[in-house]
Amino acid sequence: MNIDITARNFTPSHHLKTFITTKLSSLSKYDSNIKSSKVVLLKEGTC
Repeated sequence: MNIDITARNFTPSHHLKTFITTKLSSLSKYDSNIKSSKVVLLKEGTC
């Protein structure tokens, strides 16, 4: 599965990217037709 992770207003850690990839990879057991996913992370409340 192709996973595109985009972060706005911060740089995600390697641990966060790995966590997201692991969780989204498990979606294939529910639907084998999932070919890609896109994740957009936003950091809110920056002053």
